[in-house]
Amino acid sequence: MKIRKIKECELDYLWNFEKENREYDKKILGEKFWPFYPSIINGKEKKIWLKDLKKSFRDKNTNILVVEIGGKIVGYSWAHICFLEHLTPKRKTGCIEEFFLTEKFRGKGISAKLMDETIKWFKQKDVEFVSLRVFSKNKNVVAVYEKFGFEPFSIEMKRRV
Repeated sequence: MKIRKIKECELDYLWNFEKENREYDKKILGEKFWPFYPSIINGKEKKIWLKDLKKSFRDKNTNILVVEIGGKIVGYSWAHICFLEHLTPKRKTGCIEEFFLTEKFRGKGISAKLMDETIKWFKQKDVEFVSLRVFSKNKNVVAVYEKFGFEPFSIEMKRRV
């Protein structure tokens, strides 16, 4: 197993993970919440997602790591630094945009190693706090992030009218 920075020519491959992730999230959320989540996996949505990913890739405050096993990418983390301008003094905080490991490789300690490398990068950048978003209905993933030391901080609630 190798954890390394992604190469630009590999960025398009990550859409496969995004599709898998969206299908999983769609099941977790249920139909009621689909309007709040971009579960669409068509060509137009792919183009939008990849445009954001590629723009982020070129930003010096972004780190995209991949997990490679047997020469094949099986997961990734997409992290970046945000600057909280409204605080005095201004603070850097880390944001984990995406964190994904394909199902076949879960439960083997691989995601812990990927998270360690992601957090190590944040520490090197003098980041004090790291945040991420996860659907509250995704209890398994919430539990994994709690094992990594994350704690619930705020709750966003939604309902249909």
